[in-house]
Amino acid sequence: MGKSLGIHPYRGDIPAEQIVRGMEVIDRNSREILDDAKLLLEHGRYARALSLSVIAYEESVKKAALLSLYAVQANDKLRKKFWQEYRSHTTKSSFLVRRAAVRGAFEGQNIEEKSQRIGKIMDLYKQLGFYADSYETDEGDKFWANPSESVTPESAKETFEMISRLVGSPVDKMEDEKLRKFRWQVIRAIDEHPQDQVLERTLAVVRAVVGTARDFSDDELANNLQKQVRTLLREENRPTEDT
Repeated sequence: MGKSLGIHPYRGDIPAEQIVRGMEVIDRNSREILDDAKLLLEHGRYARALSLSVIAYEESVKKAALLSLYAVQANDKLRKKFWQEYRSHTTKSSFLVRRAAVRGAFEGQNIEEKSQRIGKIMDLYKQLGFYADSYETDEGDKFWANPSESVTPESAKETFEMISRLVGSPVDKMEDEKLRKFRWQVIRAIDEHPQDQVLERTLAVVRAVVGTARDFSDDELANNLQKQVRTLLREENRPTEDT
């Protein structure tokens, strides 16, 4: 058995003040990642810019995941599950579908199945921007994908703009203080319910997240990425054929 690295991911309880602190750190980091994506866009590095845009979104939604963790952490089983989801890329990506669902979208559809599918699509598109790899379609067609040839400037810019509207712009000190007050309001709303009322505490998080939705549909982003993946898989967009 190998030696410990001296550091490992924390999986225990988090007090309210550390939840708020964590949300501030996550918020700042997601905006910085998006700034990095913008720099890459401006220098024509579209593939990596798109991947970083998706990563910025994944980082941003961890704020809501952290609140959900706070709501359920008195339950050992749920706390472990939510820590796992907090660090799962697919879960973070699929959050956009879950948030749209609680606003009434996708009526009559299997939300869990849809969210997992969209999460996988976003993860695939993120991988396409970073790594050259060999792919096979459901129809059995095989091809190599090179990031610089697979991701178009248009798709990278469109995705960046949509995620920018979701993540938001850097905030000044006054706006930062407003955000801090709002996060404490959510914490207090959660704590209006005893620790054993997990559903009621979680619903308090849902109401807060829905109330802060940005001015575009999360489903719009999901559909956009789906369309771009389908475009990539079309014959005329494959850089090389398998031999």
